[in-house]
Amino acid sequence: MRALLRAHLISLPNASHLSVVASLMAGRFPYQTKGLLDKTHLRFFGREDIETLLTDCGMVWQRWETVQLDPSEAELNHFWNNLESFDQEFLRIKCEDGLVYQHVLRAYPTHVKGKSIELQKDTEDEARIFQERAQALHALITSLEELKQAHALAEKKWSEEKAQLNQNIEQLAVALNHSQATLAWTEDQLKNHQNSLHEVLNSASWKLTKPLRALKP
Repeated sequence: MRALLRAHLISLPNASHLSVVASLMAGRFPYQTKGLLDKTHLRFFGREDIETLLTDCGMVWQRWETVQLDPSEAELNHFWNNLESFDQEFLRIKCEDGLVYQHVLRAYPTHVKGKSIELQKDTEDEARIFQERAQALHALITSLEELKQAHALAEKKWSEEKAQLNQNIEQLAVALNHSQATLAWTEDQLKNHQNSLHEVLNSASWKLTKPLRALKP
């Protein structure tokens, strides 16, 4: 019974690796002496197939890791390299586990002890999700604080510019009033000079001295 409580380590090649997908697109499923399509393999698995396998065997996984390998470096890389770059890019986007070369899991039986492991796994997942959300919330709060500070600085700058604008308007109003007063005084002075000139030109002395002014060299 104690042996049943031991963890099982499982390592399975990923049948949905991009190099295998590329070989299938070429109409081939070439068994190899090693690697993904090792001829000693009896069955081939993708992620959901592994989930089904665990369920059928009464197991629950606690930790799931993957070994990543670019298809250009795999043993079937010639199938991948023969694809057009457009097709390669499309497959990279569409194949979620396309770079997964190997699935490595630690699993336990799904009895009472296994249920506690499953609960622990779920708790760890929830804790990870909570941490990710907390980090996102913290980043959002930081962004809001930065926006708040930027708004305060902009408002302060606008207040300063508004005060300076009002001061400039007041100075221009004073200058305008002064200019208007100066203009009015100048107009009065001009009018007075014109009246004085008119009186001189119409005076008897100016008329009597006209012949003398004509003789002046």
